[in-house]
Amino acid sequence: MAVKPETRADEVQHALAVDAPIEVVGRPDLSWPIAPPRVGDGGSRLRRRIEVVAAAVLVLAVAGTALWVVRSALFGGPPAYPAVVEPPSFSYLQFATEGQIASVSAAQGASVRAGQVLATQNITTDELRLTYDEATLAADQATLTALPGAQSALATSLSLEVTLAQQELSGAEAQLGAATTPQAQTAARAAVGAAQTRVALAENALASGSSSGLSTQVAAAEASVARDQTAIAADRQAIQDSSILAPRNGRIALVGGTVGDLAGPSGVSSGLVSGTQVPSPAGFSLFPPAPQAPAVSGTPSSSPMFVFYPSGDWLTVASVPQSEIFSIRLGERARVTVSGRSGQIPALVTRIDSAPVYANGAANYDVVLSLTRSLGFALMGLSANVAFLPGR
Repeated sequence: MAVKPETRADEVQHALAVDAPIEVVGRPDLSWPIAPPRVGDGGSRLRRRIEVVAAAVLVLAVAGTALWVVRSALFGGPPAYPAVVEPPSFSYLQFATEGQIASVSAAQGASVRAGQVLATQNITTDELRLTYDEATLAADQATLTALPGAQSALATSLSLEVTLAQQELSGAEAQLGAATTPQAQTAARAAVGAAQTRVALAENALASGSSSGLSTQVAAAEASVARDQTAIAADRQAIQDSSILAPRNGRIALVGGTVGDLAGPSGVSSGLVSGTQVPSPAGFSLFPPAPQAPAVSGTPSSSPMFVFYPSGDWLTVASVPQSEIFSIRLGERARVTVSGRSGQIPALVTRIDSAPVYANGAANYDVVLSLTRSLGFALMGLSANVAFLPGR
């Protein structure tokens, strides 16, 4: 059958029904057999079987898609597990020395920059001590500076004393030479002996003052100056330690003290942690214990001044029941829905904790996931849901 522009659709259908070849009139290069060549009844049965199988596959695919759509609509897709959003790390910020809190300039949840002052202690005593030590240093330095001049004046005085003693000795010797009576000679000899003693003492004093005297005094003055400088350095360090600075850009998760509380290296010794800790699902440890820092609690000996977490990538920790934990694998893909946020964030499983966390008598296991897309602004402890993707 030749297909012309005016050929009707029913004629084409009739040609297909009788397996007649079809060709385009005027375009012999485009002619092709629409129907397979006739091979008898066997060829027709084979073609019908192929058509039946293809139709069955199509029906199954449509049915599977429909079932997935219905399941997602009725049950919300794959199961979701409770989770909490956490930073990759955090630290406790404490005062280096014990003292009374004078100011707190960082509030819970505040974003801070590196070097920013977060809190200070009362430094009135430290400032007075620094002023006293600086005045003492000034006096000792003045003494050290004046020593050469004072030594020169002392040497001049001792030299004049030697000269005076020598003159007295000369006078006594002259009187002894002029004495004519035994009594006068005895008195003159006594005067000469006394004058000789004064000369010897004056010469010894001059020699001592001009040699070892100056070096001894200078050494003592230099030692005093060194002690003063050490005390001043300690005073300034104490003033510096009275402030807590942000170690880097980040956020304040908790504030543990207020103005008037006593705080030091071990934390705040009065009062409880201010504010309210963000609730987390049962079994979660928002602040895992650290060996170098006290555990977070409301007791006076263990309340940190600040809990700080740096800016960076966020983590999500999901709580998975023990009956399903073995179906989770490292590197598995998941979707995270954060409370108060629209949309889902892709994530990957990076760690599966082996230690169970018991809640209501059931054992759950923490599964840590890294977010593969930035969460932007967030707070520690935000609740979330994690759905592990099917076909993992």
